[in-house]
Amino acid sequence: MKLGVRKKIVVTIFFLFSIFWINPFSVNAADDTTGKRNIEDAVVEGLYNYPFTGAYIKPDTIVVKYGDEVLVENTDYTITFSGFYGPGTITVTIKGRKNYEGTLIKEYDIIRNTNYILRINKPVVSLSLQGTQTLSLYTTPNVYINPSKIKWESSDSNVVSVDESGNLTPIQLGNATITATFNGQSVTSQVTVVEYLKGDINKDGKVNLRDVMEILYFYTKKKIPTEESYVLGDMNEDGKLNLKDATPIIEIYLKK
Repeated sequence: MKLGVRKKIVVTIFFLFSIFWINPFSVNAADDTTGKRNIEDAVVEGLYNYPFTGAYIKPDTIVVKYGDEVLVENTDYTITFSGFYGPGTITVTIKGRKNYEGTLIKEYDIIRNTNYILRINKPVVSLSLQGTQTLSLYTTPNVYINPSKIKWESSDSNVVSVDESGNLTPIQLGNATITATFNGQSVTSQVTVVEYLKGDINKDGKVNLRDVMEILYFYTKKKIPTEESYVLGDMNEDGKLNLKDATPIIEIYLKK
């Protein structure tokens, strides 16, 4: 009876030992694995080489997939960018969250793009001593221009100065060339500083609808024009101040 019990004990021990020998980690398998997917096995779509336009490039087209499943940012993973001011290589770091673990690193490039024409909004400027003007840049085809990356220069700051935002300040009568440089390209504006602008009848440094009202006052005889009024307001130079002079003043105003 005792021998039978001993045999059963031996058989039982041998059986358990056999299981452990075949799969020694089976007992603790649940403890040794997190059950999470490795984010390194995911596929990243939407990363391309981007042209450098002076802007910070953070693409909004990135899609992270695990098989056919599209992962959700800040739920399944977090994403960070480093070095994203081109030209150069940008590193994308994707870290798993929730049901995902590990880190996936991808790279893409910002390439220098000069395949556009740099233009200035006012290639020729007539500026009165009392007035102000602002120059700006654009491109064809259109790319983003970072204003802080534009370098403005005046050929004669004693005639007209220009600040970092393209604002012109007249100093004295004369001519100067304003040069704007961006991303290796330069454009210019020819500026003439005059005492008064043609069409600026009220001499406030601007040609606008107030000058049109001056024309109407003269035309309806509510005001008597001076010799200077004729110099500034007689746009078609026919010796009269009438509605024919109002039209070119409005055109100048609309082009500002």
